[in-house]
Amino acid sequence: MYLKHVPSGIEVKCQREHSREINRFLARRELCDLYEHKVLGRPLLLRLTKEDKIRKRKQRKARRQRAEGEKPSTES
Repeated sequence: MYLKHVPSGIEVKCQREHSREINRFLARRELCDLYEHKVLGRPLLLRLTKEDKIRKRKQRKARRQRAEGEKPSTES
């Protein structure tokens, strides 16, 4: 999905899903966020996708496991 806001010249492309309606919704949301950031000066919102959330969760779990494995044992 390709959307362009003509007055500001902001362009957005979105191909995250197979569904055109979902891609259109996501592109509009991203276009609104970019417009608010560039034109109105509001901070840019970072929206995490489901895959990003899962990836972060796995990274945290791996870090925790590495940290537990590196701890010196207090047993004698």
